[in-house]
Amino acid sequence: MRAAEAALREAHQQRLVQRQRLLEQSALQASDLANAAALGQLAAAEAAEVASREQLSKQLAAFEAAQADKAGMSQRLESLQGGIGQFHARITELQAEKVQLEEKVQRASTTVNFLQVEISNLKADRERIKLVASDSEGRIAALEKELEQAKQSVSVALKGLEAKHQADKLIQEQKQLTDRAKAAQAAKAQEAVIAALRSGCYQLQECLQVMLAEAWALKTGTRQPSRGDTSPLGDQVRSRHGSKTGSVEQIEGASSGNEASSKAANIALSDYGAGGADGAFGVRWLHLHQQAGPWVTVRAVMKETTAAGGASTPRSEANLNGVRYIGGPTALPCGLPALSFNPDSLAVLIGELILDKIASDSYADAHSAAAAASANTQDGSAVSREDESSAKAKGAAAVKAWWTARNRKDLEGSVYDFFIDKFGCHLAAEAHCSALVMGLRRLALRSRRARLFGRCLGVIDPAVPAAGVSTLIHLMAQLHSLCGPLTSEATDGSSQVVVRTALQVVTELLQPTLATACQAFQDLPAAISQAAGGHSDNSIEVDELLELVLAAWQAQQAADERQIFLLFGVMDVKRTGLILLEEFAALLKQVG
Repeated sequence: MRAAEAALREAHQQRLVQRQRLLEQSALQASDLANAAALGQLAAAEAAEVASREQLSKQLAAFEAAQADKAGMSQRLESLQGGIGQFHARITELQAEKVQLEEKVQRASTTVNFLQVEISNLKADRERIKLVASDSEGRIAALEKELEQAKQSVSVALKGLEAKHQADKLIQEQKQLTDRAKAAQAAKAQEAVIAALRSGCYQLQECLQVMLAEAWALKTGTRQPSRGDTSPLGDQVRSRHGSKTGSVEQIEGASSGNEASSKAANIALSDYGAGGADGAFGVRWLHLHQQAGPWVTVRAVMKETTAAGGASTPRSEANLNGVRYIGGPTALPCGLPALSFNPDSLAVLIGELILDKIASDSYADAHSAAAAASANTQDGSAVSREDESSAKAKGAAAVKAWWTARNRKDLEGSVYDFFIDKFGCHLAAEAHCSALVMGLRRLALRSRRARLFGRCLGVIDPAVPAAGVSTLIHLMAQLHSLCGPLTSEATDGSSQVVVRTALQVVTELLQPTLATACQAFQDLPAAISQAAGGHSDNSIEVDELLELVLAAWQAQQAADERQIFLLFGVMDVKRTGLILLEEFAALLKQVG
């Protein structure tokens, strides 16, 4: 803009200079013409005067001719005067035009002066803006320096905090390792104490049997008592029960045919911990941590009994903060006072447990498929010689073999097996199970992962049904398969997945089975995208994704349940609450 203004001013100045030159040229031309005319007249007058003088002096006779010449000259002068008048008129017109041009020049000068004033104002504004800009640049430079100093201070502070966090983390890990080592040592010591107690119980049983046999022999008179028999018997009992387990085969082999002694020896203490023996779905141990129900009453009675006999209980069997180490199906939850999980370690442990559950399910499914394939191979040759009914029987046998071979353990059994595989000791596994339950309940309010896993495990209300747990585990398996695996689950206790991948897995996994998709089920993709910021390229926390999927799954299950009740009501015409077998078959066809 300033360059345009400068160019405009320069062009205007050039036009003014050109007009001034034109005016000057016009004035000069007019004066030159007047001077030329005057000079011409003077020259003509002089020539005429000379001629007249010569003519008067030389020829007086040519007076009349001179008179005639004078008349011609007069005519010429008149014509010249007419031309001069026209010339004066033209000069007058040019002067009028000059006045007009001068007025225009005056107006242009006024405009130029105004523009010069504006230009001077703009220059002043420009100088002021330059001063403000320089001040602003100074302030910006100062602020940049302050920002750089603040960044450096924050970076130093963050590095200090990170170093402190790493140091605290190392200290915490060392403390946990120390606590776990102490817990393992304490568990081994308790196992040694339990083995010693079992050995003492077996010795007491054997001594009682020998005392009964001796009393019966004395009563019937068949054998005389001998004081030397007690020592070999004691050595025999110690040789039988010197091992940790005190197996039934050793006791039966050394009982020398005494039936009562053999029966007494078969009553051995359980080698399992508080969870009892393995069931169809794994070790049962969560009943020990129930907060209501019959097991609470049983534990209260045991606690009273333990408190009553605490005065005579050895220190190795004493209660530690209300938690007892003695195993058995009705024992108190086994635990160690110093064993606990902080939020980070609990999140990492949950990630490891989920990975172990996925691996266990994969192994169980592979075993089931192998069993079914083996059944098909064994019966293949026989089926080729059988009729259609035999083929159906073979198919039913294969299905039965596949079903009986399905040995997937639920989350409860998988958790117990994880700690068994890790520590190799039932008491240590039970102690860690107890610490896990207490950590889940303690951190449920501030940890989404602890709350969700506690609901899946059944120790936090509302509990997730087994089908919901299987759905979530299958979803995690798919995410591990498509994204990685998610190694941060077992290292950092958290992970993120891209929304596009999560939507692909959820769409393939969750499909309405009976009723039409409910509103929560339909809104699940939008809810997942909104939780990640509304864009499919963003990432979402896996725990938040699992909670959204679980809520949609539960809503769809409720819709399916309502649909089943509606169909049942349609079939139950008499409103008796019962339907016939044919009606039930028609209901299944309608559902299918």
